[in-house]
Amino acid sequence: VYASLLVWPSNSTEITLGAPVTTANTQVTLLGSTAGPLKWRSAGTSGGIIIDVSNIKIYSLASDWTWVFKLQNLQPVVWKRSRPH
Repeated sequence: VYASLLVWPSNSTEITLGAPVTTANTQVTLLGSTAGPLKWRSAGTSGGIIIDVSNIKIYSLASDWTWVFKLQNLQPVVWKRSRPH
């Protein structure tokens, strides 16, 4: 899964994404960065992830406009379709 960020946080070192459901093997990287896998923690039991970007320096970012995070090994979400009545 790829997540795009249009505004880099100026007053925080964390980015929260509300939907991804993590596993013990989840890995998060920032495309174009040499920082390697980023630290993260689950945002809650129903899903979400909080990504720690404290080790990424703003001047080292590959772009000034958008940033893309790659999230690997997430838990698949099964969507249930409701049947018409």
